[in-house]
Amino acid sequence: MKQKNKTIGINMIIRDIIEVKAKEKEPILI
Repeated sequence: MKQKNKTIGINMIIRDIIEVKAKEKEPILI
């Protein structure tokens, strides 16, 4: 259970970073 939560947290952080980079590169996309 604990490890699953950790993975979800990491995935959320990665997703956040990808979204920020996507916004910086292509503002039209979002």
